[in-house]
Amino acid sequence: MTAIRISLVSTLFLFIVYCNVTLADTDSNANPAHETLWSQDLTSRKRTLTRVLKASGKTCRRVVETFYQGLDENRAAYWNARCKNGSGFMVQFPRSRFENINILSCETMSDAGIPCFEKHAQFSQR
Repeated sequence: MTAIRISLVSTLFLFIVYCNVTLADTDSNANPAHETLWSQDLTSRKRTLTRVLKASGKTCRRVVETFYQGLDENRAAYWNARCKNGSGFMVQFPRSRFENINILSCETMSDAGIPCFEKHAQFSQR
């Protein structure tokens, strides 16, 4: 009986996950990575961005500041992260979870005329 109950719970869990993924995939405005960051509290958001930066090979022991710049016309989300060592990064989360995350230094962004940790007209909010 216990094995049947575990199997039933597992099947129900997978069904719920499948439904959530399917609904997110059909929403043409959805950006799963952005929605995850947006819904997190500040501490969790810092941890998530720290993991993203470390996974990409950037030197960042810990993110100490985050900033949401906005969405571009393709619904890519732009988040800024400042690390404990003072380095800053712009992290672009594309709408599709199958596309690569892009990360540029805030210095590069500033040279391009889009400084980090500021709102910009070319980005919509939320």
